[in-house]
Amino acid sequence: MLVGMPLSISLRDDIMTFRVRSPPDYDLTASVHAWIYSDIHPVPELTREGLLARRIPVAGEDVAVAIRQTGQGGDITVEHTPTRQSTKEMTKAIVRILGLSEDFSCAVKSIKRDPRIRGVASGVNRILPYQSPTVFEALIKTVIQQQVSYRAANVLTQRLVTHLEEPVHLSGLQVYGFPPAEKIAALGLDQLRFLGLGFKAEYVHSISTMVSEGNLDTEALRSMEFGEVEGTLRPIRGIGDWTIETLCIAGLSNFDVFPHGDLGIQNLLGRLYNKGLRMTAREVESLARKWDDGSRVLYLLMCADVLGLFPAEGRLKTIKRPLRK
Repeated sequence: MLVGMPLSISLRDDIMTFRVRSPPDYDLTASVHAWIYSDIHPVPELTREGLLARRIPVAGEDVAVAIRQTGQGGDITVEHTPTRQSTKEMTKAIVRILGLSEDFSCAVKSIKRDPRIRGVASGVNRILPYQSPTVFEALIKTVIQQQVSYRAANVLTQRLVTHLEEPVHLSGLQVYGFPPAEKIAALGLDQLRFLGLGFKAEYVHSISTMVSEGNLDTEALRSMEFGEVEGTLRPIRGIGDWTIETLCIAGLSNFDVFPHGDLGIQNLLGRLYNKGLRMTAREVESLARKWDDGSRVLYLLMCADVLGLFPAEGRLKTIKRPLRK
């Protein structure tokens, strides 16, 4: 049976269910928690051990899903509200969101060969890249993440979701979706600032307005080469290198790209390879070239850091480089 193929289908009390074969060693909880904090929800994801619940758009239809896995490497069970979409379409959406067809095996081998990071190899071997269901959601979340911690970004996203969305009930869960561009644009700058977005309220509102008015097709970015993505997004106020590169790994499934300027990865690699001195973006890029599939290695190391797989010692002692004027 191929990974991602539906194994069975059932209907119970207006809840449809199907199962999907997962890759060996895949861990749903670890993969999702590399991006989503279990104690901050909905964002719109609701997560618990072995559970991910949220609403997703499938061919333009809003569908509430509860995705479950019992044990690492176990098959994935998907419960969802009734839909016009076929199980094949639903399966395709789940496989893409969970990254089940992505291959990170070469990156894991690189980690195993490097004595400074091989200790996290077994932990990252269970991770595949969780993706936002829409590029618009990934872009707005990435803008919110600018210059704040992942935890703070999750809190801000939670405020936006609960302010604009109403939950759907599924299997005893309150399941939220991410607000569409039209709702965010209609909310206005003042309300976005009230939710705590600060100067980024302008960016979020502008992008949402462009999408809602048809002046930016975020889904079209999926089929573009990286250079085309850059050319489309860079002219937009509030979008720079870090946002574009982070969008690639959060929503475009392009793992040949990584944000080398990310402070989290710079601090981590500084602790591991540079005597506690934060690495520059150029140094991160140079180090990544020494590994086979270096961008995916960086992705897995980022996940390992968020999941706490590295020793806590030295985490708060990273030496910052002096500011350059």
